[in-house]
Amino acid sequence: MRILVTGPDVADSFTHNVAHTLREMGREVLTDPAQSFGMRQSSARRALEELIGRAWPRFRLRSDARVRRLASAWRPQLTLMCTQTFEPETVRALRRTTGAPVVCWYGDAAANLKRDHVVSGEYDAVFAKDPDLVRTLRQMLGLEAHHLPEACNPSWHRPVAERAGNEVVVAGTSYGYRNALVGRLLAAGEQVRVYGAPPGGWVPAVVRAAHAHDFLDHKTKAATFGKALACFSSFAPAEGRGSVNCRVFETCACGGLLLSEAREALERFFEPGREYLSFSSFEECLDHLARLRRDYTEARAMRERAARRAHAEHSYRRRLEDLLRTLGLA
Repeated sequence: MRILVTGPDVADSFTHNVAHTLREMGREVLTDPAQSFGMRQSSARRALEELIGRAWPRFRLRSDARVRRLASAWRPQLTLMCTQTFEPETVRALRRTTGAPVVCWYGDAAANLKRDHVVSGEYDAVFAKDPDLVRTLRQMLGLEAHHLPEACNPSWHRPVAERAGNEVVVAGTSYGYRNALVGRLLAAGEQVRVYGAPPGGWVPAVVRAAHAHDFLDHKTKAATFGKALACFSSFAPAEGRGSVNCRVFETCACGGLLLSEAREALERFFEPGREYLSFSSFEECLDHLARLRRDYTEARAMRERAARRAHAEHSYRRRLEDLLRTLGLA
């Protein structure tokens, strides 16, 4: 089965993990190298292109033309768009050209939808990690929408290192709320190391100083998470209460100790107190860190239980099997 997977296929990205897993499952997969190149552009360049696309839709269609040419030449039996969305006209053209389903697996917060193209009704199906978004698409718009959380990739999200030191790791997108929490951890005397895109000038100086200026990928993430005292997880205010981010699954799969804000949605995937630690206040977070520094025995068992469950229940293979089964393509 030939599957065209769209989105930036860079190390350990959503697209990279989906494409890698589909190949492991015996599917023939094509991605677009030009989209990966776009991710290496500056954030200012990408923001400018987004603004131009909003003001001049033909610019977006010109950009989409590359994917249409790939589909025309390769004739996939499924086009799977990973978070990335295209103009409705492009989706219609892909379906006409290939005669095959075009679906979107949206792995970001619903608040980050650009131009709301998932509501266009052009996709054969929309999969999303936010159950509230899925409910809205189904009940209000009558669209074919399904809940599909993010996942881990056991090929590289796996335990490879034991705790070494008392560093608290924070990985992911930089935003005001997370930076404020990092600032409080630092002020409380915790050893914090932040990973991800280089911090902008708007980020507080104390948080910038804690930044590793390194982006964790499939070669470095597992060891970094495993060595940490804890991997700190917060949720952006824009993140729907019913969803969790990919870092939750990756942390547990890598054998990291997940220390997360309490969230009912997270309890559907892992058991608090046995597979991760949750906190409902900043003081409770500090209490957890103090206990982790004193006693590693129970923490080791917690990490092991979380990794086993992540690999067994929350892998990209399991998610993609569900997706293909839903589409009748398993």
